Amino acid sequence: MRPHKKLFLANFYSYYSYRENQDPFRSSGGIAIFVKSSIPHHQLIPPTLHYVEASVAVLELNNSDKITLTSIYIPPSSDQGMFTFDIENLIQISPNQIICGDYNAHHTSFGCTNNSPRGITLLNFVNNAGIEILAPSTPTRFGNNSSSTIDLAIA
Repeated sequence: MRPHKKLFLANFYSYYSYRENQDPFRSSGGIAIFVKSSIPHHQLIPPTLHYVEASVAVLELNNSDKITLTSIYIPPSSDQGMFTFDIENLIQISPNQIICGDYNAHHTSFGCTNNSPRGITLLNFVNNAGIEILAPSTPTRFGNNSSSTIDLAIA
């Protein structure tokens, strides 16, 4: 995603943010949430974050509680342990929330072949917080000789 590019998908609202100081020659640097135009919702400005990027929308679904949907990106260069402070700040927004995105974390418990320091920290964090990691059954990132599941959700 690039700041000069506008995101458009017919019948959807889009909310996005771009990474500051991104390398203009490298593909990276943004997050987005698309919400179907028929779903009542509003954008929420996230708290100040230091280690992750986030975009937040609150969905108001059919006479039920509001659901807060947060899209995040944790850059590989982000501190391996401190990112959980930002996730904790995001969790404080709402008890009824799904935080999904690119965590750049590896752990065998969510389908990776190895455990990275960030993956271990994330797993310990969710276990201590009493929340769950939701991971797809297939990899979400494919490299030249490997694949991994780095796109996750916590709820």
